[in-house]
Amino acid sequence: KIPAQPASEFVRGTVLDTVVIKGDSGDSYALFLPEDYRDSVPVPALFVFDPAARGALGVRTFKEAAGSRGWIVVGSNVSRNGPYETNFEQASRLFSDVLSRLAIDPDRIYVAGFSGGARLASTLAVLSDEIRGVIACGASFSPNAGQMPLPGATFAFAGIVGSRDMNYQELWKADQWLDRVGLSHRTFLYDGVHSWPPQQELQRAIHWMIMETQEGTTGSASLRQQMYSLDINVADTLYLAGRFFESHREYQQLIRQYAETYPGEMDSIRERVNKIERTREYKRQQTYFEKIRIAETRLRNLFSERFHSELEKRPPSADQKWWEEQMRSLKKKYGDKMVGGTDMLWRIDNQLYAMPIEASESFRRKGEFENSLYCNELLTVLFAENGQLWIRRAEDLARLHRPDQMIAMLNQAREAGYSDVSAIRNNPLFAPYLSRADFPFR
Repeated sequence: KIPAQPASEFVRGTVLDTVVIKGDSGDSYALFLPEDYRDSVPVPALFVFDPAARGALGVRTFKEAAGSRGWIVVGSNVSRNGPYETNFEQASRLFSDVLSRLAIDPDRIYVAGFSGGARLASTLAVLSDEIRGVIACGASFSPNAGQMPLPGATFAFAGIVGSRDMNYQELWKADQWLDRVGLSHRTFLYDGVHSWPPQQELQRAIHWMIMETQEGTTGSASLRQQMYSLDINVADTLYLAGRFFESHREYQQLIRQYAETYPGEMDSIRERVNKIERTREYKRQQTYFEKIRIAETRLRNLFSERFHSELEKRPPSADQKWWEEQMRSLKKKYGDKMVGGTDMLWRIDNQLYAMPIEASESFRRKGEFENSLYCNELLTVLFAENGQLWIRRAEDLARLHRPDQMIAMLNQAREAGYSDVSAIRNNPLFAPYLSRADFPFR
């Protein structure tokens, strides 16, 4: 058993990768305390959830944006994509331990997360009345019943999403929902994929969160000016690049955010918005983005339904011809179109990668290796150039005691460029077959 460290031993100004929670759970978290942290002065705290329980990564991601504002940053080392009941128990132990050991302002407790971790963070805020704000990166809310915010919810919500993130549409649907329920919210869009966001977007989100939930704090006027400068730069950059539909959305958010603070500047921005709305290019982009939204929804549903219908076969198998034809058709239709179409292709690709990967991991945890094999078969159909996916398929075949097929998949991995001989030979699933003359990694 690793003993829990006393709070007096926590080093300020650096990320501690492992702080052990008191008790017998074995849980731990990563921690960042600001340089000027003192036990006598309660400060805001941000609890971060990574989908793969990489607490230190979550803390380092927010260290600059939140830590520079004097916030404590905490990242769970145990909460990951999986059953919510388990995650709720782990989060309860995390909050209890941190709140009992550190000086945290109970009115300024925030949560953040990426992907599945974002949905967990949002769910904690929905189910608790003690969380002041959520910063959700790359996802929004859990689809489970009772885990969406309703009118009267008291937390603020900042969503951050890349234009090529598979959950892009999810964040914008959440934005519309939050409009209807009257929850304070804002969505920050950047040019990127499904990953932790860049520092500029994290800073914008933190600044907005402070403005929404800590009005009147020291330095708020200066902070608002900093945020305005970041926001106007994003909108102007999109405008100058000819991305009128996206710049229009950013300018509208500026008007909502700063109408009372900078009325003169907002008059000129309204003039620009009106100018954008009169252009043919804006109207063309608006129509195109709506077509993309409709097409993306249809395609996501089509692929999800196909995936689940193939899973129901016994044994489940991927129709390689059907999937390859769908991908060729997509690339032909949208591959050389304007940015909205190419971004959608990225998002669909991301969905088609994440959907079987996540399902495979779930099936493996339950010992359903035939279903996991189907998921990894589909992955190798769609992403044949990725050697690691052929390894995943070989692992399932090893679990199902099909050595000849396993060897064939390992050969495919090698042909796809996979070259980590040590990883293969140290994989316990392949150990019984290392002496075979046809074993490909030697």
